[in-house]
Amino acid sequence: MVAIQAYLDLPVSLELLVLLVNSALAAAILALLVKLSLALSARPRERLVEQVRSLERSVVSSVSALKNTLERLVSANMNLLSAMEARVKEMDLVARRVSERVDSGFAQIRSALASASASAEVVERLEDLDCVIRDDGLLVYGSYDEKLVAYLTQALRVLESVGFEGLEISRGGSVLHVGRLGELSGRVVYCLKESQRPVRFDARKIMSELGGVIGGGAES
Repeated sequence: MVAIQAYLDLPVSLELLVLLVNSALAAAILALLVKLSLALSARPRERLVEQVRSLERSVVSSVSALKNTLERLVSANMNLLSAMEARVKEMDLVARRVSERVDSGFAQIRSALASASASAEVVERLEDLDCVIRDDGLLVYGSYDEKLVAYLTQALRVLESVGFEGLEISRGGSVLHVGRLGELSGRVVYCLKESQRPVRFDARKIMSELGGVIGGGAES
């Protein structure tokens, strides 16, 4: 409503036009009285009557013109206000519909994430992994396709610069899950596991066991 009010603040307001009408009427009446006073002492009655009628017609015509102008201005403003109110209501309806769709979409996403989290396989032991690799491509634990490991290592170096946490790669009827475990002896290490179910890695427990197996301090 603030925007509508600002839009309707015309250079000539209705209050100013009313004031102008009052001023015009007062001026016309004053002029009429002056002419009557002068005419009573110097002119015949017939000419006086004709001048009075002429002044009366002029005043009535001026008032009628101002009245028509005011009516057109009020009508235009009311039409504009009605159109803007209808447009605002339409935009408000569209905004509510968009908000409802967004809320519904978020609810579906939250439901899907909750469902996936509930059914995810939690991996927290080395023996449940296919392998563990370093950021230089060296296999630290287990074994896997060496060519794939080489390509994967190059991709992980790029992803590491954008805050990589996990990766999923479709392989036949299963999915290769890649998780970032942390740092071991100054190198970033990753774990790999193929599974048909969603997988969630417990990096802290895996790193603790890995550090005990190969020696060296582990950093999350």
